[in-house]
Amino acid sequence: STLKADGQLTVFAPTNAAFESLDRVLLDRLLSGDPECLLKVLKEHVLPNVICSTVIQEKAKSRNILNNYLNLTRTQDDKVFVNDAQVVRADVMATNGVIHVIDAVLIPDDALDLITTAKNNGLTELVK
Repeated sequence: STLKADGQLTVFAPTNAAFESLDRVLLDRLLSGDPECLLKVLKEHVLPNVICSTVIQEKAKSRNILNNYLNLTRTQDDKVFVNDAQVVRADVMATNGVIHVIDAVLIPDDALDLITTAKNNGLTELVK
């Protein structure tokens, strides 16, 4: 598995509450056994390098193992975010990397249905 592989990783681990707040349709899809969708969502949370919270200053980007960019931000009041998810517990060290607990699930666009992806990208009209 990816998380047991050699190398150093950063994992953004959503809380149970984050999963519980997901859209019911997406949550059912993830739990019903759509392995491709589930794998994409899991890999969206993994960086192929270690990034401790102290190195995040203001705004930065880092690619995850799906080759998608994640936005890393430290606010003026010292809160750390990955995309729109807040880090609620930072720098949990493991033998092969670091874990940051986040309050939302990171969903790659290609794990969403067409309607949701269109809405997320400001495409509210298909044809004018």
